[in-house]
Amino acid sequence: MSKKRTVEDLLVNEEFISWVKNTKRDTDSQTDLERKFSCSRENLDKAVRIIESIDFGETAAAPTEIEQTAVLHNILNEIEAYKNRRRKTNLLVQNIAKIAASLILLCGLYYFFAHFSYPKTGNPELAGVERATAKGQKMNLMLPDGTFVKLNAESRISIQDGFGNKERRVLLEGEAFFDVISNKEKPFIIIAGDCETMVLGTSFNINAFDSEQGIRIAVKTGLVSVKIKDIQDTIKVSEDQLLVFDKPTGATTITGFNDYEELGWKDNILYFKNADFDEIRSKLERWYGVSFETGAIRPIESFSGTFYGVSLEKTLDAINYTSNYSYKLKNNVVYVEKND
Repeated sequence: MSKKRTVEDLLVNEEFISWVKNTKRDTDSQTDLERKFSCSRENLDKAVRIIESIDFGETAAAPTEIEQTAVLHNILNEIEAYKNRRRKTNLLVQNIAKIAASLILLCGLYYFFAHFSYPKTGNPELAGVERATAKGQKMNLMLPDGTFVKLNAESRISIQDGFGNKERRVLLEGEAFFDVISNKEKPFIIIAGDCETMVLGTSFNINAFDSEQGIRIAVKTGLVSVKIKDIQDTIKVSEDQLLVFDKPTGATTITGFNDYEELGWKDNILYFKNADFDEIRSKLERWYGVSFETGAIRPIESFSGTFYGVSLEKTLDAINYTSNYSYKLKNNVVYVEKND
């Protein structure tokens, strides 16, 4: 039986890097991927997140010093988290692995910069820089201050005038996960619809699609302050809390949240919990870049399921198994018909 690959092994494996970089990557099952790359699910997920933390753009511009520092910071955080888990096993092995992992990953960083293009963000005085995704796409970004952003499908982010002077202000349409570099002198501010979220350094998710009835702010670590149009008081949202702002009524609620439901998308996890047809259609259209054709029928659904990196066909098969309707894909259109 062959030895399982470690995270470090995967990070210097050209086939694995190419697979992660490919936006139309294979949609094999989790078991198939573990077998293909001879690794555990934990190591596969960790290596994917590290490589995805670098935005392989199309412009062959050399990375700036700010960008190199930010990417290195992100990778070193991943190394530390990985080492903490291994520290619980064998101290001697861990010490050797620590040195090897650092050397391999730093060499890997050089390899990334030498072989793959990287978008140039310029200096912190940038204004009007904008990135957007279409349906079926996601994007990893490193802002000029080193803040990491993962942009969901059908979303847009733009850097506002004066970014990096007294504050760091961005405009968001759609959904994004932020891991903000701490700077108490220059608060980070995200404007999304009627909500203005201010942080000093934390990680959180904002869901603010125009087509949705609410804006959802899920805080993974730290604390954020939210100002909402026509509401005088500032709302504090703490770690592991979810703020929901209902746009039609103006009501706000704060609760706990399910990581899969609010954050799963950034790790390629598609999650449904008692989803009606509108939610199913909206998520699948955005996730896979398809459209739906229902004719005169109005499907009534209540579907729950969790999918990790699977194809649309396999997702539809799962829905078909419990549904009173038939979902069939043809030429990038999902046709929905009532079962006989």
